[in-house]
Amino acid sequence: MISQRLKIFIRLKNTIVLTTFKLCMTELLQQVIAQIEKLSPDKQDAIASRLLAELQDEEQWDTRFAATTDEQWDRMAAMVRQEIEGGKTVPLDEVFPT
Repeated sequence: MISQRLKIFIRLKNTIVLTTFKLCMTELLQQVIAQIEKLSPDKQDAIASRLLAELQDEEQWDTRFAATTDEQWDRMAAMVRQEIEGGKTVPLDEVFPT
């Protein structure tokens, strides 16, 4: 992970204050942001909207998984076993052949 510092000058009552924020992101994410910076504002906003939606979706999934009880997992596993035994599933090798 590459660490960067973002320096911001803030003017408070005729005094300039230098504030430093530490930014931590992977090198790959830095490359992506560098490419996005080259795009028009409209395209930047479109990509930002998609990324924010993806992050919100990930957060919702994490919350739902964390809230799933052992009883719910057991019920889902039983349902899957029934589907397998009833021939209602397809082997992964048929779906994703090598």
